[in-house]
Amino acid sequence: MHRRQFIRRAAAAGALGTLAVGTATAAEPPSRPDHLENVGDDLDELRKYQPSIIASREARQLLVGCYGWYADSSEYPDLRAYYYWFKYPTQQSGLTSLIPFLSGPDAHFSDHEPYVCAVDKSTGEVVRTLQSGYHHFVLDLPESDLELRTQHGDGPTHPKLRVVDPWHHFRNGRGASRDGVLPDTISGAEFGSWLDKRDSWYKNDVFKKTSKTAVEDPFSLIDSRDTWWKDGTWDAWAARNIWIPLGLRGADESDTLRVEDS
Repeated sequence: MHRRQFIRRAAAAGALGTLAVGTATAAEPPSRPDHLENVGDDLDELRKYQPSIIASREARQLLVGCYGWYADSSEYPDLRAYYYWFKYPTQQSGLTSLIPFLSGPDAHFSDHEPYVCAVDKSTGEVVRTLQSGYHHFVLDLPESDLELRTQHGDGPTHPKLRVVDPWHHFRNGRGASRDGVLPDTISGAEFGSWLDKRDSWYKNDVFKKTSKTAVEDPFSLIDSRDTWWKDGTWDAWAARNIWIPLGLRGADESDTLRVEDS
């Protein structure tokens, strides 16, 4: 069996196991914030603002898919936010990595890495990007710090980002000698609508430890939030107080995070 097929079948088996024990308490999707307008998932629009990622061969093989959507906001009339989730088969929780012999469910049922691209609605230019820069903590990159690439005939609208193995968080790819690739061109990976995945991801508890505000409102990340984690989770506390200060579990392979500037 091809390695990629094996990984995906194993992930699917894990998903069925989770559903078998968790159906009765499956989470329901929350209501979207009232200030969101013109919510959409047109794939041509999503392709235009997907990042150009520098990823290892293994990371590209592991990528299950990239899923996006976009919205305007009455509170940010000049901006449109394009919001994507990169899905990989697995990532260990902070507790499991701290106690190696401890086995248990994944911290967030597979590995889901978020990326938000804020765009000036009048010019179509990228204003800033907000991505998981380490363990679901925000890496905030203004346009002046980005290398924007022209690909697919679009552009320059594709920020160049590096994917860090094996955690899959993002670093700024500006100045890197390698060119990036667009997620929708990666063989075997799906590119589609997050709105189509939304209900099933909630029901499968993908966002059990994630702030629903951060999931549903990309504009909440533009000025204020420093993490996608829900308040009070072990993973958020460990990353903020142990992993980041000590440079452990990939924290030494990250750019300056918003939480480190606060």
